[in-house]
Amino acid sequence: MAMHSVTKVFLVCLVFTVFYPESSIACLDGMNILKCVEFYQGKAFLQFVNSTGLWGTLLQSKDTTILLPSSVAFGHLPEKVTSDNNTMREILLYHILPKSINTTALVNEQLLPSSTPGRLSVRFNRYSKGNKTVITSSGGVILRSNENATNGVINLVDRVMYPPPTGSLYEYVANTASYQTLLLLAAKARLLDTLKEGTYTLFAPNDDAFSKLPSGAVANLLKDIPKLKTVLENHIVPATLYTAGLKVVGTGKTLSGVDFNSNSTTVTFKTVKATIVSADRSATNGVIHEIDSVLM
Repeated sequence: MAMHSVTKVFLVCLVFTVFYPESSIACLDGMNILKCVEFYQGKAFLQFVNSTGLWGTLLQSKDTTILLPSSVAFGHLPEKVTSDNNTMREILLYHILPKSINTTALVNEQLLPSSTPGRLSVRFNRYSKGNKTVITSSGGVILRSNENATNGVINLVDRVMYPPPTGSLYEYVANTASYQTLLLLAAKARLLDTLKEGTYTLFAPNDDAFSKLPSGAVANLLKDIPKLKTVLENHIVPATLYTAGLKVVGTGKTLSGVDFNSNSTTVTFKTVKATIVSADRSATNGVIHEIDSVLM
């Protein structure tokens, strides 16, 4: 390689290393997808690919998309997760799609099957406001997209998409100990089918949120089912708004038809501001953000 070409590659690498600490320049012509991951310094991903027995699968793949988290992102997983090869294998397979996907062709709320045994879907969202557009995969922001290898495509995402969604909004609420009041009230208001079938964002008040209401408030709601249904619908948005979407869009209407405002840490409904204490729990039909106050 001529000296001026070496210098050019070095300078480009340096620039991308500054702005993308876990990545380098784009995949070079002739690189297979594993080499391209290595080129992006996806050390943790490759380590888990090796330990979970997926190396040969990816090497022989003819057409694959990898949603590639950084090594730093893998470092945020609990040690009990990263030390379990079966769990890590499922996580990796959720980040591998069995066909090449060009993000420019994706539409909001598009579901595409992953390579997990049950073909769990990855939900893609496109959030736009003004000149800003953000694309997410199951809540993870796609930082850089459509890097072509000889046998697939790499999209760099800002997090590990964990845990993969295995149940509906209803199933998650029903199986979470801190949502038992919400579950009871949703059953009384006949909203359980809504949480099973629609595509929604659920701002889910935990049990402590209901305990903060004035004495007798829950009992009074149970005596007025139409009002109870409206109150619960204040917490349901007919769209999937992950944290990234809340940051970009910031406002919308709940299922009850009333405006709300939100960001990555709070949601405001009329005069009530609730803190989002846990965000971005993916379900098969949307996303849950746990909040500390009831929106009424």
